[in-house]
Amino acid sequence: MEFKGKIIAVVEPKSGTTARGAWKMQQFVAESEGQFPHRLLFEVFGDEKLQKFNIQMDDEVVIQFEPNARESKGAWFASNRAYDVQVGTQK
Repeated sequence: MEFKGKIIAVVEPKSGTTARGAWKMQQFVAESEGQFPHRLLFEVFGDEKLQKFNIQMDDEVVIQFEPNARESKGAWFASNRAYDVQVGTQK
């Protein structure tokens, strides 16, 4: 899926270590333009992608992402993981 907007929030990164090794992820909120703007909370997973995209507050972005929902112990969780972010793209 694709979403175009402006970064309005940058959440502190999270990191940890599993049996597979170290990981890092960060969430961002983008807001679309228009009379009734939409907001998208999305995450970028992996230090390499975070460095490559270098997303900053107020950046104009085009986000390519995969929505996902999963169940664990009767509770549902959702995420929007970005696989490509173009920063500074004109609308």
